[in-house]
Amino acid sequence: MAAPANSSAFNLADYPVIIGIDFGTTFSGCCYAFTQNEEVIDITKWPKQNNNVYPKVSFYVLLPVSFHRPFKQTRSTPTLPLPHQTPTLAYYKRGSKDLVDWGHGARRAAFKPNTQDHVLLSKFKLYLDENLQLEPLPNNLNVVEVIGDYLRAFHSHVTTELQKGFAGNYDPTKFRYVSISRRGGVGVDGENWRDDGGGVIRLL
Repeated sequence: MAAPANSSAFNLADYPVIIGIDFGTTFSGCCYAFTQNEEVIDITKWPKQNNNVYPKVSFYVLLPVSFHRPFKQTRSTPTLPLPHQTPTLAYYKRGSKDLVDWGHGARRAAFKPNTQDHVLLSKFKLYLDENLQLEPLPNNLNVVEVIGDYLRAFHSHVTTELQKGFAGNYDPTKFRYVSISRRGGVGVDGENWRDDGGGVIRLL
């Protein structure tokens, strides 16, 4: 289909670096590739991770209070990270909307002594589904604010890692992004694009 007369056609050559972000409910990850070849490179280093390599980062947000779950835990076995992952967690101080830490750092901070004045947020991606009956997020936070805090920190780390390699030769404005979610997941804006493999893919 031809591009509308009032818009310029997308030129792939203008975006030599493609970044794929897998924003998961419990763990998240990122990889990138260059349009000039088919090699896909995983981001394997995440802030404050241990010696185990989980290229997919997990989303955790720390907030001043205790460990916050949007619903009652129904499984006794914790979700384990897949290769190339980092936690989807966020950590905040009680009464504050300023992110303290995220991912591995959020998890470590939450399990230190005397953290009663902080809150660790997990599985906040589920708040995008308006059909779920979930407890309100603490600190008067909403899902857009929490995901925005997490993804800003996530993206900052990813671009720092890219600058260490060949991708550092390119202007970040020339990066092209792809957002991926698992089957049954919900996009950041609530809209889904499915691929033949059952995943949800959105070009950004």
